[in-house]
Amino acid sequence: VFGLLVYLGGTYSLISVGASLAQEKLLKDSKSLMVANIINYSIGISFQVFAMGYSKFNNPEEDLFRGLEIIWIKAIPFLMAMVGLSISYVLRYYDNIVKLICSSVSVLLVNSIANWLIGESFFNLFFLVGWLLTIPATYFYYINPDPSATSQNKAKETPIEKNSEKVPSSNKD
Repeated sequence: VFGLLVYLGGTYSLISVGASLAQEKLLKDSKSLMVANIINYSIGISFQVFAMGYSKFNNPEEDLFRGLEIIWIKAIPFLMAMVGLSISYVLRYYDNIVKLICSSVSVLLVNSIANWLIGESFFNLFFLVGWLLTIPATYFYYINPDPSATSQNKAKETPIEKNSEKVPSSNKD
């Protein structure tokens, strides 16, 4: 069982990282953010249609749209689309590290506020370790960001500056 878990975890990680890198490359290389998002969402829709077909093939008596009469369930695709668009804007101008830091901070903030509102204690070991790792990572990235990470810095270079080699000057008299 442990070996299977390691195998499935590794497979999921490879798929997730590969998709994230492909999305970042697509967003950086495209001229239009809308075209890149259409391509990204088309890939996601094709995977979902495949999964729905597979589910219907394995369980032909079950309804594919069960549970969709609940209004909160109907809001999930809209909210997930908003998350996807915001991630696209972040990846368009920054790298994947900024996206991960933003995701970590948002999860920790939402969890903190939700636990505070319902009156539960949120200072368990895992939550504390999450905060203790996220805050320094955010701070260190902020004080020393990668200058090549933003497309704004890349846009400031002209094609001639990118391709030119610096020739050392010689002082031969």
